[in-house]
Amino acid sequence: METKEKKELRTRYDEIRLRTLDPEIMLGKFLVEPAKRGYKEDFVDESTGEIATVERTEIIEEAGTLVTKDVLARFQFFIQAGELKEVLVSNQNRCGARSNYNIPVPYTVTLKPFEAPAVKLLVRANSLPMAIQIAEDYGDYIIPGRYRTKSAKREDDFIIIDEPLKEKDEKGNEKPEPSTYYKIDALITVVDKDGKELLTKSPHTILLPSADADVARKHILRQIATEYKKEHGVVSVELTLSEARVFNASDIVPWHFSLKYSDMAKTEEFIMNGNRVGVHPA
Repeated sequence: METKEKKELRTRYDEIRLRTLDPEIMLGKFLVEPAKRGYKEDFVDESTGEIATVERTEIIEEAGTLVTKDVLARFQFFIQAGELKEVLVSNQNRCGARSNYNIPVPYTVTLKPFEAPAVKLLVRANSLPMAIQIAEDYGDYIIPGRYRTKSAKREDDFIIIDEPLKEKDEKGNEKPEPSTYYKIDALITVVDKDGKELLTKSPHTILLPSADADVARKHILRQIATEYKKEHGVVSVELTLSEARVFNASDIVPWHFSLKYSDMAKTEEFIMNGNRVGVHPA
């Protein structure tokens, strides 16, 4: 049976949040975020002997605090001193807040066309909802007809190399791009021309399209050397392969495609709330 407390919980649709300094509005509400006072403090700079002023903040009450008459009296003191500018209050006591993790990480999203085999896409996104939106956006280009999103999964962190190594056959013609993805575990060391270690031997996992594990190893060596040469000139790269395995994916969504979502998520709320990009209310 549900407890009385759980039955009385209300959804966000019933929540009312306000930024205010009105005592009547604050009283009986809960703080959504810590209430902070801002003040200035003078100190003597020992190097110059001059008086410098710094701005400081101090938490008066923590998030989740019920604004009682006693709490309100404290707020009134700092309001009159000009140190408390506003507080955010709610009619609900919500202690948690979802964090927008702004570092893209790997996800796999499987799209299932109605009359064709499933397509598993590797996506870089800030969250699971974003990964699904990116995959569906990309899916509109590569899947003819109708499809549905079958599953989505957060993968372990690994480095992704999007482009395959350009190889030529005996006649000098470029070989077809590989459709297989390899996940490589390796110990990597990078040393500059003076023998200084730029990257000490450390484990890395890299995923890339490749014809086989040997070609993948060659490609990784070339990519690492190219990156370090930009800043350090000639370098020596040592790569000890510990494991190579095929990664089940149909395609990697291009980095620029995923990056667009990641950049917009920092400023555009509609990216994260389920609406399609570019579709706005009339």
